[in-house]
Amino acid sequence: MFITEEENARKYRYARPNTPEETLSAIHEELSVTPLAQHDKRPQQTVKGYLSEMLAQMRADSRGQQASSDNMARSEAASLAACGLLGLVMVLVSSNVDSDWTWWRTYSYFFFAVGTVITAMFVAASIERSSVIARMLKFNSVKILSAFVFSAALVYASSQASSLLNDIFGVDAASLPYTRAIISAVYFLKMCQPFLLVLAAFVLVHILAVWGATKVTNDIVLLPWNSILFVIGAVLVAGAFQWITNGAFGDEQIKRKAYKLAHYLDFSKQAYCVEPSKEQRYLFFGQDQNKVLIDRKLGIEESFEAFLKGGQAPGEAPLPSVFRIEPCSPERPRAPALAPVTQ
Repeated sequence: MFITEEENARKYRYARPNTPEETLSAIHEELSVTPLAQHDKRPQQTVKGYLSEMLAQMRADSRGQQASSDNMARSEAASLAACGLLGLVMVLVSSNVDSDWTWWRTYSYFFFAVGTVITAMFVAASIERSSVIARMLKFNSVKILSAFVFSAALVYASSQASSLLNDIFGVDAASLPYTRAIISAVYFLKMCQPFLLVLAAFVLVHILAVWGATKVTNDIVLLPWNSILFVIGAVLVAGAFQWITNGAFGDEQIKRKAYKLAHYLDFSKQAYCVEPSKEQRYLFFGQDQNKVLIDRKLGIEESFEAFLKGGQAPGEAPLPSVFRIEPCSPERPRAPALAPVTQ
């Protein structure tokens, strides 16, 4: 057995101190003897040795936690980049509608819309992941205030949608739940237009990050690609946002679009208390659904793309100002159908 000099110097390793001076010497020995290195046979079982082992273990755990945190951050960044890249690729590919493939021409706009939504998710997640937003969301007061503002905005948007539908049909908007939900979302987006300034601020920060990276390195692989994708995606999202709020559902279009949505989503093709007609559509309303609003069928049928892009089509009848309303109950005889429309 090899015995080191420090082991020989340990007077009180196996002996018990009997006097105060010996006790102090034993304590000094426990705190001063250096533990053996890792390649030695065994560690010195002193207080200093135990503390050194604990410190080494804590350092190893700290390095492991840091490595795990770095791996998670890289994984999140890679996932965000993949999401943004997928959205941008779908938008760019679906923009080519001049294809001989009929199926692609039919569904290309759907892929364009899905790609835009995925890109918007990437932009929103990147903003939420930023250090400023992440730190602010740690405070409960910020969460409570944000929830209050969000709820108030939803209530106001819903009231605006209800007022618009009541102005069109003259009935309670609760009878048109699907249309009211979509128009409420549109009004909510209209209220969020000032947040484009916040988006512009984040775009400027990412542009500066890219510019700073180009000054440091010429290696294209080392560029902050997440920032580049964010700038491109933010421009696309801002353009789509402006087009939806001021173009597709602008002040001149939203009333007609709401009328069409009601026919597509909330009107029925038949009513048991009215003589059936292929040229009519029916909306039940009232406390017990005991009334029916009768309107003429839309003169044209259009796709989702045509609905969003188009305004009043040629030959499309203007919005009616008066609707026929009939009481509707099982005991009441059927009301006659509307007279055919003559152009």
